[in-house]
Amino acid sequence: MQEFDEAVDRGRANAEAIELTRRHCRHARIEVVGGNSLVGSMLGLPMGLLEVRCEHAPPPRTQGHQALELAIEFYEANCTACPYRDGTAELPNLATVADERAAEEAARKAAAQQAADERARRHHERRGRRHQLLAGEGHVVRDLADALDRIDRAEPRTEPPAPEEERAARQVIDAARGAPELFRPVLVDSLLELAADAADATAFEALKVLVRSGHCPPRRALDAARAVLRSHRSVDAGQLLAAVEPDLRPEDLPDVLDQLIALASGEDFGPWCLPSSPDGLIAASHVDLPAVTERIIEHLASEDESTREAGADAARVLLALDATRVIALGAPLAASVRGAESGYVGYPHPASAALRALAEAWRGQPELTRRIVEAQAAGASQEARDELSRVPWFLQRFREPWDASAPATSEAISFVVRRSGGDWGNEAAFHAADHLTSLAREVPEAVAAHVDEMLGAILAMCAPNPDIPAATAEPGTPPTVAAQEREMVAALERESERIRRDGRRRRLAETIGRCASVNPAAVLASVQALFSATTGDERHDRAVRSTMLDVLEEAVSPETLRDILPITDAAGHPPDHLHRAARPRSGRPPRRHRSVGRVCRHRRLAAGRAERAVDPAPPGLLRHRPQADAGADTSPVLPGGPSAEAAADRRRLGGDLRRQARSRRPGIGHLGASISCPRPR
Repeated sequence: MQEFDEAVDRGRANAEAIELTRRHCRHARIEVVGGNSLVGSMLGLPMGLLEVRCEHAPPPRTQGHQALELAIEFYEANCTACPYRDGTAELPNLATVADERAAEEAARKAAAQQAADERARRHHERRGRRHQLLAGEGHVVRDLADALDRIDRAEPRTEPPAPEEERAARQVIDAARGAPELFRPVLVDSLLELAADAADATAFEALKVLVRSGHCPPRRALDAARAVLRSHRSVDAGQLLAAVEPDLRPEDLPDVLDQLIALASGEDFGPWCLPSSPDGLIAASHVDLPAVTERIIEHLASEDESTREAGADAARVLLALDATRVIALGAPLAASVRGAESGYVGYPHPASAALRALAEAWRGQPELTRRIVEAQAAGASQEARDELSRVPWFLQRFREPWDASAPATSEAISFVVRRSGGDWGNEAAFHAADHLTSLAREVPEAVAAHVDEMLGAILAMCAPNPDIPAATAEPGTPPTVAAQEREMVAALERESERIRRDGRRRRLAETIGRCASVNPAAVLASVQALFSATTGDERHDRAVRSTMLDVLEEAVSPETLRDILPITDAAGHPPDHLHRAARPRSGRPPRRHRSVGRVCRHRRLAAGRAERAVDPAPPGLLRHRPQADAGADTSPVLPGGPSAEAAADRRRLGGDLRRQARSRRPGIGHLGASISCPRPR
């Protein structure tokens, strides 16, 4: 949305530049090259590629999307001494705007030159003072002064230091750490001026050491840091400000607070990374927390994405220190999330920064943070809700294992399960279901405690989805083309909704199946209960049992195989009322029977996994399924379960498994061989 607004503003500025050019001369004109954009054509604004033409000027050699910049460049190159100018006498025009900009540029250059001359003068004077006042000192102090001469300069550094300068910088810092008494007052003054004028890292580091040792006045060091922070992004200046925190006062903050917030934001890797340091912001929050919080909230409400990102990163720093600050910062952070952001490296990411800050608060105050997020999402746009649903995803730090506390983890899983039901829309539900799958790998014990909630979400998704009513024509009249198109679109939407619901259901089934590795009794008991339950709705019951088969398929392991086989056998031979509910209406078996067959076929694959997972000494599989060794079938039988024929089939299967495990011959029949799986995993 912000990019659209920026494009519209640029189109309006282009229209104003075209009008200024027309007023300046009737011969000059700004033309759109290659046609206008779609939005520009709809709004009547020039938003395409532009160029400036004139019959008395050479052909244009530059094109661009900013008409005013092109027009001023054309004016300076062709119009200042043109004898063919035919003006309209209307003001303002291109000439007046160009003259104003030229005057502003000249004033800026004059101020910059004056500041540079002043810095050069101070550099020359402090160098002379050092030579004059240290002439009678010992050779150690004079050597230190010579090292300072080699790193002293009037302007900030724009290129890497030379080897000689690096050696001199190490000498100054080592002297400040090991022998701070060598720094005479004139040397301390030189370091203060060098830090303020050139933002020199060596000077800032030496001043921090000298302040701690008591050889530099803290207030003077603070003034040097503030002088740099007013105009430069300097991590060293921020760290020096933090070092003099005991002498920091509330009145010292207003003119440097924006820079301290910006210093708390930055990338840790990549070619576009900016150095960051939250030390200065933390020190400022210790001195005047209300002022810092208010300024961060103003940043979060900005229309500029970079400003919002800096405010969110600063909020994360404060919340990491004290999560209760989410009371003041939580709502502004959630409100700053306005939708998806561009995923390009080097572009600002305000939504991700805000979600990361909310996740930091979630670690310390999970219940309060969840209430704030859900309350803000209730009145937010759909795009904002899609992003806010990903707050628990940021609890796991980048490239680090899951380390959130048990209450924060439980609240996060409950939040994600609730979103997977689709109460915040399909996109949020998709992200939530996908996140649950990854959480089942990271923290299966915590996810297993929420199996009942996930089963409830599955039951809701298995319910028949009411069809979207299609547009109907008047009785007795054939449907129009528009009505047919609307009906077709409605049918596509219904099918798309069904596909998305099925995908979420399968992901939740996969998550529940993975929980069987840590809590098999609870998972399998719930699955068994749902197999035998019925609602009276054939489609609903068929979808539930098919999903439960997906759960069992994911739950298969050497430890759970013994308990899963009786359930799948019962599913393969349902009682009479299940036969009636699953009776096909055509010659093709219903989906539930196909799912049962799929899981029954996967039993062989599961047995192969079991054999490969146990001790290679034969019989490996029988160690995990003692029923296969017994002469009689001792597995539990569900009410209305398999018949005597099914029990005989299972005994024959046990005999086959026993013989193959003992022979261990390679081939298709060998359990350890690669048995093709009909469903890609």
